[in-house]
Amino acid sequence: MSAWMGGSVTATTSLHIPAALLAEAEAAASGVIAPLERAVFDAAPDGIAVVDETATLVRVNPALVRMAGYPDAAALVGQPLDVLLPSAARGAHAAWVRRFFAHPQPRPMGRVRDLALRRADGSELPVDIALGLCVCDGRPCAVAFVRDVTESRALIERLQHLAAHDPLTGLANRAQLRSQACLAAAAARRHGHTAALLLLDLDDFKGINDTHGHPVGDRVLQVVAERLREAVRTDDVVARLGGDEFAVLLPYVESPVDALRVADKLLIALGRPVRVEGLELAIGASVGVACCPQDAQDADALLRAADLALYAAKGGGRQQPARYAPALAQAMDERARLAERLRLALRHGGLALHYQPQVDVRTGAVVG
Repeated sequence: MSAWMGGSVTATTSLHIPAALLAEAEAAASGVIAPLERAVFDAAPDGIAVVDETATLVRVNPALVRMAGYPDAAALVGQPLDVLLPSAARGAHAAWVRRFFAHPQPRPMGRVRDLALRRADGSELPVDIALGLCVCDGRPCAVAFVRDVTESRALIERLQHLAAHDPLTGLANRAQLRSQACLAAAAARRHGHTAALLLLDLDDFKGINDTHGHPVGDRVLQVVAERLREAVRTDDVVARLGGDEFAVLLPYVESPVDALRVADKLLIALGRPVRVEGLELAIGASVGVACCPQDAQDADALLRAADLALYAAKGGGRQQPARYAPALAQAMDERARLAERLRLALRHGGLALHYQPQVDVRTGAVVG
């Protein structure tokens, strides 16, 4: 937990402290407070704490009192600053205060992460803090501007979650899967174990959407996500890559055989009918399996290998897993080369169409 006055400051710009607040802080120390300065101090939406060199609270405004959950300012003024600090920060904070007063440098909001305000009931409130320096009754004091960041931090966490997860199912998305696959592949190479990636594609899912509508299709996808999560370990990563394509990353398995066993388990889980809105729908899936380091050395190669295995699974009758093999890549390369040669032939007139007549041998007439 970072301390309020801790953290390095390398910027050369200084924080502008409003003259009214400086005057208010000086007046507070001398016991004389002008009406305008009091109004400004009391109306500030952020909490304000004036602290002297002994780390004692000289003055606090109503916003800080509310944040901290105290009945009034009198309950805080004269108290050590430690009453507002989380327990983990108290021991080292005295040294930070001494350094701040020895070399005072204003600090804007956003420079130190994970700051917290300890409330009267012992709970902690996430905050951001800016620091300034003023003179109160002829002695230097620090001014801490304290902002409650509960809502903004929750919003950031929500946006981070959305950036890494599929909104329909709550599963990891493609970007998050790739990030986790990078970590799993590196760990497998480093420690000598096997990591496996399973790609799953639902069979004939388009028919469900076309026949029963997208709301039913979406519910089917949510059921599939639930079944996949229930069928694997908590450390395994289940992702939706888009449409009806899913993935399961197994960061650690004993061998590729174990990965194929998991694939069989997933097929059994998805083979049960799905009941949605009074309908009983049969679903199934094809599964492609690739392993690191046996089939690929990094995350991108692992994804390509699993995709080739999925293609083989679809062509092999479905409802059974297919493991990547080098021959699959060779066959894909041959198809790609053939397709490119056909495109070149079409572009440069290398193809010609010939008709062979079908003749009735009894009459000699052309019948087709």
